[in-house]
Amino acid sequence: MADIPITLPTTWNLKGILSLVLQILGLTWNTIRVKLVKRVGEKIVKVAETGVTIVKKLVSEGPMALWEMIKEKAAEIKQQVMDGIRNWLITQVVNRLSLNY
Repeated sequence: MADIPITLPTTWNLKGILSLVLQILGLTWNTIRVKLVKRVGEKIVKVAETGVTIVKKLVSEGPMALWEMIKEKAAEIKQQVMDGIRNWLITQVVNRLSLNY
């Protein structure tokens, strides 16, 4: 474990603590990249690093970028569900009102 370079978080919030835990577990981009290169080859990993948005974020911001992306997608899904419910309710109310007149 002494070989693992660890950077302490600047703020001790959920993101900072999770970042520290991922570093301790060895789940940094460098360790993940080494394993990917062994499995699929340097060329494919290089292409993914330059072309795939998720991998770009992982490289530039580390594993916490995935957490942020998940939070963003969850917020988008929540908004879509709420919009769907709202539209359904409006349709039902308008239909009920139009049947009464």
